[in-house]
Amino acid sequence: MGKRQRAARKLWYAAFFLAASSLVAAQVVEQPQDQQQQPPAGAAPESNGPSEPPEVAEADVAYAQALQTIRLLKVLTPSQAAALYPDSPPPPNVFLSTLFPNENGPIATVIRLAYRLYYQPWLPRWASRVLNGRSGRRRDEIKGRAAKAIDLLQHAVDLGHEEALFTMAQVSLFPPPAMPLNVSRAFDAYSRHADLTGNATSQAALGFFYATGYGGVVELDQSQALLHYTFAALSGSQRAQMIMGYRHWAGIGVNEDCMAALGWYEASAEKAMAQFLEGPPGGRTLLPTSTRLSDLEGGAYGPGASVASTGGNSQRAVVRAALSRAAGEVAEDVLEYYQYHADRGGVEYSYRIGKIYYHGSIYWAPGGAASGAEGVGFVGRDFARARMYFVSVTRLVWPISNLNAPLANQKKDVEDDVGVNASLSAGYLGRMYLRGEGVKKDPKVAKMWFERGTVWGDRESHNGLGLIYRDGLIDGKPDLAKALNHFKAAAGQDLAEAQVNLGKHYYGLGDVARATKYFDTAIRHGSPFEAYYYIAEIHSNQAHDPQASSAVRGGSCGLAVSFYKLVAERGIWNDNLVGEAERLWDFNGVRWGGNKAVSSSALGGSTGSQRALREAEREAAKLRWMIAAETGSEVAQNNLAYLFDQDKSALRHTGLVPQPSNETARFALTHWIRSASQRNVDALVKVGDYYYHGIWHILTGGGNKSLNLFLGDPDADDHWYLGKAKAEFRKKLSGSSKGQIDGRKSEEAAADPQAESKYTDDDDPVQWARDRKREELERAQAEHDADGGYGPDDYFDAATSRPGSREGFERDDTEDDLILMMVVTAILLVLVYMRTRYVRPDGQAAQQGQQAPPRQ
Repeated sequence: MGKRQRAARKLWYAAFFLAASSLVAAQVVEQPQDQQQQPPAGAAPESNGPSEPPEVAEADVAYAQALQTIRLLKVLTPSQAAALYPDSPPPPNVFLSTLFPNENGPIATVIRLAYRLYYQPWLPRWASRVLNGRSGRRRDEIKGRAAKAIDLLQHAVDLGHEEALFTMAQVSLFPPPAMPLNVSRAFDAYSRHADLTGNATSQAALGFFYATGYGGVVELDQSQALLHYTFAALSGSQRAQMIMGYRHWAGIGVNEDCMAALGWYEASAEKAMAQFLEGPPGGRTLLPTSTRLSDLEGGAYGPGASVASTGGNSQRAVVRAALSRAAGEVAEDVLEYYQYHADRGGVEYSYRIGKIYYHGSIYWAPGGAASGAEGVGFVGRDFARARMYFVSVTRLVWPISNLNAPLANQKKDVEDDVGVNASLSAGYLGRMYLRGEGVKKDPKVAKMWFERGTVWGDRESHNGLGLIYRDGLIDGKPDLAKALNHFKAAAGQDLAEAQVNLGKHYYGLGDVARATKYFDTAIRHGSPFEAYYYIAEIHSNQAHDPQASSAVRGGSCGLAVSFYKLVAERGIWNDNLVGEAERLWDFNGVRWGGNKAVSSSALGGSTGSQRALREAEREAAKLRWMIAAETGSEVAQNNLAYLFDQDKSALRHTGLVPQPSNETARFALTHWIRSASQRNVDALVKVGDYYYHGIWHILTGGGNKSLNLFLGDPDADDHWYLGKAKAEFRKKLSGSSKGQIDGRKSEEAAADPQAESKYTDDDDPVQWARDRKREELERAQAEHDADGGYGPDDYFDAATSRPGSREGFERDDTEDDLILMMVVTAILLVLVYMRTRYVRPDGQAAQQGQQAPPRQ
């Protein structure tokens, strides 16, 4: 730009400024004189609306700034969150004793002192910055923001901002990573907020404090807890309604009253059902199932000795996941195996990995796509990847899309295996377009995919077409006849969602008997939500029927309470405390090849700051389980009992559980009892152990805590001995890596190996991949044997393969150990030689000089 252009632009800016100033001055001069004068004393000022006091505006600004800072703190990555905690020095004695024979020598002492100096908190700030570098400055910056957020909230509270008071209570009890837990401040804030506003959440929080005595801020007072819970439930809190229902059902602080419990649980379940129906066609996606800590270890008494891992329970997803973890299989390896084969044209692999990404878990719940996924093996939902793999399968049959004639471009002579997997994939694509999952909602495109899926009889496609025709999602004109035909076609293939839709149809017509039949069948086939709600509603009507007998009303009340409770606990999308606790506890690291105390997926290390972060997160998880246990969640009660159990808990010698005491034993026993009352057999046996041996006997770890039915020869196969079940389980684990666990097949599959591809929904994904891998190895070995051993290509591949490559010859770990032993042995030989060569001759010469006889 030239000088003339810059000068012209400056003149243009100056002219614009002068014109604007003159215009503003003219408007001020033209105002009438009476408008410029101040109103007389005592007269109300003229204004368009009520003016806001400056204190309110100041409080709003402070509250907005505090919220912005809190949002930034909540999105910190795990590594950033770990950096907020100061490193605590792990004991270096083991390392020093390994490196130096004398760990108290000068070199080891200097290393130890320098190591401890690095972690001293009393160092000046400039020294800490020099030692910690950028991480220390980043930590101080984030902590400064957290302190500023608290100050801003406190300033807004002092100015009378009620929302800031509630936020202060929330961040004090459920703090983001950079803020410390402050129970007393949380209780005071909740108390003040409840007094000012009567807020239901604050009332429920006060009830929790009085019911559990958490943090020691108040004494246990069940009457006060019941009072606050009642106020919160009457104000519409779903959590408080569940608590009141559970207390009346279990008789906690009140007399047992089934009808009172039914009223509270019915109100909570109706809220859950309303949230479910607010979702896309077919309802909101259900939350993943909850997981017990004890189930990840084979039950409260260990694998094989607990009901949780024996009999039919051994086929549960959590038990299969525990077996996979014991065999060293992690989720990343399973996904990598599926992806490797899917990227190389494996049709069934592509469908299965698409299904995993759609559900967000290695294990999906039985009952169809609407039944959700198992919480164990959670990997996160990824609709983009799921759609990519589903489309890659369907393009093998339908190369292009055609909304007007979906089947017009179908390829001919398609193999049944490809067609079946393409049909299943089309059903999921139709579901994604129908519900707007990862794509724009479009019922017409969904209908195209559903019609393609019905070519090979996919049940999800039939159910999807039934929803479109029933609700008239395309032209606004419902066609109930077509909808029922498709629902019946899907229900005939045991799809739980279709059976629920048929039950809802007949329930609306008043045919309760026929509707009940469909709902019961749907529950048996895996429906986890809607079927329970309608069955509970049917029994609730019977319980309130004055013409029914007392026995019928009592039995119907119990069933209605049980089913409403299941619906209320599964439909807590806005208050999923158990799910938050599992995320904080890092169940993925526990499930897939990680130690209980290691969060490998999130942190990837074990420094002092990461250990501190884990302890803080698990303390937060324990708090959420305590709140969920108040609502009657059996999973939360069982987890707390397992954590605080001083007899069998694997966490007994960690910092996560207090030292053995009567208080912790009573706490564990209380939750074992509550878990046992909800039909947990292992918890029931635990309660028997506590009373049989006595609480103090359990605390002191005294004596034999199990009944020895036989104490004979442990090697005898015809007798039961202590620990035999665990030994048998370990034998099974030793063969799990070879595909020997859960390897049972149907008679049809045994007779026809190709028949396995038909079972695409009900079998174990991990076991399926393990079987496929074993078949590939057997096939490759057979081809190798047929070729007559090694050939030129084999030697060329072995010579050109990179070390560690999967395609080359794998190196045995024993070779590395042997090389290390040889190196250590060589070093020792050199040291012995040097000692013999130089040290010992000098010593012998000195000794001979001292002992030489005097000359004559």
